[in-house]
Amino acid sequence: MNGVSAIVMASGLSRRMGGVNKLLLPVDGKPLIAHTLSLIASAPALTESIVVTQNPEIRALARAHGARCVENPAPQLGQSQSVRLGTAAASGDFYLFLPGDQPYLRPSDIALLIRMAETGRIVSPRAEGQPSSPTLFCASFRDELLALEGDNGGGALKRRYADRVDYVELPRETLRDIDNWDDYQALLQAFAGR
Repeated sequence: MNGVSAIVMASGLSRRMGGVNKLLLPVDGKPLIAHTLSLIASAPALTESIVVTQNPEIRALARAHGARCVENPAPQLGQSQSVRLGTAAASGDFYLFLPGDQPYLRPSDIALLIRMAETGRIVSPRAEGQPSSPTLFCASFRDELLALEGDNGGGALKRRYADRVDYVELPRETLRDIDNWDDYQALLQAFAGR
């Protein structure tokens, strides 16, 4: 394996949060996305870290964590735009797509996904049978990732190539993400209880 490119998807418009950028909301004393940036900075199996965003604050945070930034000039084009930009910038044999809002992910989770990496395969976590992120794609899917359109992300390829997806069972808590204000409040309470 020549390397794994981590690609953080940080271009969302936070419509379900009323336009407030959820990735910059404070969680345990730092912006939500900083948890993801710290995770990938500490993962030795990753050979490069790329953050796709249009937000100057997120760009600054990404650079402070040693990640390379890719500008997304048209986030309104949907998730596929970020996937295409991140894929085009990546040089690894595998692409690990991460959302910026899963602060419970651990280095051991990333290491497990990478250990399962295999040519021609997709590796994805799930909890209680429900697929989640982050997802690892072999570079043989590069052309199809670059051809995605609209709000279709890697999930479209997971559905298209269901027979080529290897799932890793992880605790639901580990895969928790933030989609709305209720999720955010629950996250704050969970961190306060640690």
